[in-house]
Order: sequence, then C-alpha cells, then structure tokens
Amino acid sequence: MDMDAMRVLGLKCVQEDDKVVIYAFGELDFAATPKLKEAITACICDGIVSCEIDLEHVTFIDSETFKSLLMSQKDLAEKGKRLHLRKCSPPVERAIKLLGLRDIFDIKPSN
Repeated sequence: MDMDAMRVLGLKCVQEDDKVVIYAFGELDFAATPKLKEAITACICDGIVSCEIDLEHVTFIDSETFKSLLMSQKDLAEKGKRLHLRKCSPPVERAIKLLGLRDIFDIKPSN
C-alpha cells in the first residue's frame, strides 16, 4: 500500500441491513475529525440503528478524534442508536489503552 496515500484520510460508508459501517483509512487527526463527524451524521437516518467505525487501516489517531467520537456516541445514544468501533489497528489500540477508553467505547474485536 502506498504510504503517501495512507497519510490522507479516506472514508467509505456502507449500509449493511440496519447498520452503517464507516471504513476509515489513513490518519485521523484534528484536521480529519470534521470529515469523520460529518460522515457519521450523514450516515445515520431512519431505519439505521447503529454505526460502526472500522479502524483497521488507520495509521494515526489523536485525542481530538476520540473527543469527536465520544460526542457522536452521546448524540447517537440520545436518538436510540449506537456507535461501535471495530477492527482497531495497533496504533488505535495503543491510543485507546493509553487514554483509558477501553470501557467507554463499545469495541468489537478484530476477527
């Protein structure tokens, strides 16, 4: 995979039954956070009960992104919907552990 291409955030939204999966690629930092928040907001509509963020190909994540994810999780919960993280890459796993967020987020294991 081209490392220069991986530095740029890419997002792909896919609806799977009653959930939306957002696949994130590259770096999730303060500059990318608004794009991720917009994708989460845009993907949630009637009939969708959950949003999963696939972080398998994320090479970097910062505290601003986690703040945005926490706010999105709260916003979705107020609408009766859920936010899940899944397939966390090693850098994401490390950040979750360092920030003590393991019990805060619903994290689906990498299978």
